[in-house]
Amino acid sequence: MEEQVPLKQAADPRQIFDHACRFLGSDQLLRRIGKPGSGWELTVAPPAMVLSAFAAELFLKCLLIMESGAAPPTHRLDSLFKRVSHKRQRRIQELWETDGRPKLQPLCRSLNLPSDLSNALAKCGSAFEKLRRYYEDPNKVVYYIGDFAWILMRVIVEIEPDWRPSDPPPLPMN
Repeated sequence: MEEQVPLKQAADPRQIFDHACRFLGSDQLLRRIGKPGSGWELTVAPPAMVLSAFAAELFLKCLLIMESGAAPPTHRLDSLFKRVSHKRQRRIQELWETDGRPKLQPLCRSLNLPSDLSNALAKCGSAFEKLRRYYEDPNKVVYYIGDFAWILMRVIVEIEPDWRPSDPPPLPMN
């Protein structure tokens, strides 16, 4: 007779939120070290993108646990986003259109990348996994939605205003 494995209790969404904020703050610290002209750009860009992608994943999982009590064990940003309630998806898309997409338009046009959120998430959906193995094929790694994690954090704080970090990470870089 097989022993049944008990279901794992979902983590506390507040703890996930706080953990995501740590990764987001670390991403911003690296980006400041690697600002254009510093000589560090190529060194810190891949690790900063890993931190940003992971922060976005954690914020999405936080939202899912807040809404349904569970989140799937995937790193794919597009898959996680599709599971978020339609109401929250609309709010995230609204903020993307005003705060995220405009910053990306020149880059997206020059590299022929999608800037709408659903297609950008599909393009960058596996970034966390691919960026960790950047050395295998740097040309296959695509992640250009750094503001996505900030938008997710903002949506969560709209739901839970008391969660606003008392010592917030730096503001997103323009």
